[in-house]
Amino acid sequence: MTHQAGTALLACAACAGLAGPARATPTETTLYGAQCTPNASVLLASLIQPTPGSLIGTSFAGGLLNIGSVFRLMRNRIVSRLWPESVLYSFGSHTDPPPASDPASPMAGLLPGPGGVFYGTGYYSNDPGCGGNGCGAIYQLTPSPHSAAPWQEQVLYDFLGMPDGQNPVGNLVADASGALYGVTTNGGATGAGAVFRLTPPATAGHPWKPTILYSFQNGPDGGFPAAGLLIDANGVLYGTTADSGQLGAGTIFQLAPRGKGNAWQETVLYTFGISGAPDDGDQPMASLIADTSGALYGTTIFGGTAGRGTVFRLKPPKSGKHHWRETTLYSFTNTGDGALPGAAVLLKSKSLYGTTEGTGATGSYGTVFQLTPAPGTSPWTETTLYSFTGGADGKYPLAALISDGTNFYGTTESGGPKGCGVVFQVTP
Repeated sequence: MTHQAGTALLACAACAGLAGPARATPTETTLYGAQCTPNASVLLASLIQPTPGSLIGTSFAGGLLNIGSVFRLMRNRIVSRLWPESVLYSFGSHTDPPPASDPASPMAGLLPGPGGVFYGTGYYSNDPGCGGNGCGAIYQLTPSPHSAAPWQEQVLYDFLGMPDGQNPVGNLVADASGALYGVTTNGGATGAGAVFRLTPPATAGHPWKPTILYSFQNGPDGGFPAAGLLIDANGVLYGTTADSGQLGAGTIFQLAPRGKGNAWQETVLYTFGISGAPDDGDQPMASLIADTSGALYGTTIFGGTAGRGTVFRLKPPKSGKHHWRETTLYSFTNTGDGALPGAAVLLKSKSLYGTTEGTGATGSYGTVFQLTPAPGTSPWTETTLYSFTGGADGKYPLAALISDGTNFYGTTESGGPKGCGVVFQVTP
């Protein structure tokens, strides 16, 4: 089995019979319409903002060979509404020296590293393995000292398939030592995906060391992870599997070091569908986030009371207890509030912000939403900040939002002036 990626704002509050102050209507601005090959095309991944006024992202297609690119938007200092785009790197465009296996078709964004470098993954690679598409690779990008020159790419590791990993998905994370961690949606010992670590060499220029920390068994432990990991201060990893578990609806797992060496223990913290609750989620396709209490938050693309996806919270056990407690915070209804949330949520000022792939107020093209905590055990309040029209503003936002403190930034898979996706800004 293979997984691939892939209303008006209610703003008034009543108090003692009097209307409270009205909130401003959120606004959406299309910062960039992807121009297709040889520029960016098919935007599946979240952005990063390395400096104010700068956004860097990856595209699944586009670039010189139409197998993906890394691009940057820079806000014009004079006309702030303009964000000119430049392609920093086109995958497969190496000429001298040729790489052992260049990545292709990234489905994840970049991870900033020390010394100004960036790390990322390609879902495919240009080696002949894994059915001719390549099994995927991990790469490093180094900015060029000349602003107009392409960035320099180095392949850190090329996946081999089984029993190695195949098709890395989701953003990488790093520990304090600089080791990189991620998942492959396929490959591993059983073909159901794996969690890997890539350790930097002690001496610069030597190979990085790959280690498969866990291979999913496609049983109660889960299978086919479709999103990246969360790492805590102790180096413990948390993630989701989109499939398997006891009822085939996916799991939330923890992976922790066990003793010396490379022994890691996988623990299933929650299995979707096993509680029997009618609002339980189904198929978590996104990575997790955590609050200061250690509670985890995420989304499922299906399930919930209407079967159109959920946002959930998983609280750690109380003192002396062992079971994590899962709560469905919101079930999407497919009636203008959105449907099919496939990306991670963002926590800001106690509210959660995210995207859905379908069914907003203006059609089945996706939404940007906000969830606000409710007292007690009541469901959280959902507000649709923006509904995509499927035109110049884009359609199908599949990636998580980022925020500069005031605005939210994201991407759409398609739509826009040439149908190849957009980079957008939403201001609440």
